[in-house]
Amino acid sequence: MAKGSEFDLDYITERIIGFTFHQSCTEQTYQHNLRSITQMLQSKHADRYM
Repeated sequence: MAKGSEFDLDYITERIIGFTFHQSCTEQTYQHNLRSITQMLQSKHADRYM
């Protein structure tokens, strides 16, 4: 987990990624984190994610 991050990202296998969000995460922070995760998935995994 990155310092100051509101979520954890784990590669369970090379094809399965898990995300968890901290309970104290606000709705605004949650939405921002989803955008960050989407950008990461697009840059690293192109069109190979759901």
